[in-house]
Amino acid sequence: TTLMMLAGLMRIPGDLYEAARIDGAGTFQRFKRITWPLLQPTLMVLGVVGTLLSFNVFDVIWLLTAGGPSSATQTLPVLIYETAFKGYRLSEAATISVLTSILLMGFAFLTTRAMTAAEADR
Repeated sequence: TTLMMLAGLMRIPGDLYEAARIDGAGTFQRFKRITWPLLQPTLMVLGVVGTLLSFNVFDVIWLLTAGGPSSATQTLPVLIYETAFKGYRLSEAATISVLTSILLMGFAFLTTRAMTAAEADR
């Protein structure tokens, strides 16, 4: 994520900052009018990727806490694993998996649509 942010910042032409500085724009105005709008596509991609990857966290949580004391660190993959292999309720675990997949596909579709609409507005 840090490298993607750095790439997004490096993609912004320095001429824009120089022109804004000559026109008398302050630091906050340069951020608000130049940096923020040009970084929004990068931030949107990072948000989508981060959200999708957060649903995939299993190994670290399972190795460190196995879901934690009283399910404090239980994520959906941990819940699916415990439902399927500890409770032997395979159909319930499959249902949770399918619903999670539908939720993630819907989220990915909506954010892709929002990104496409934002690109069309520019």
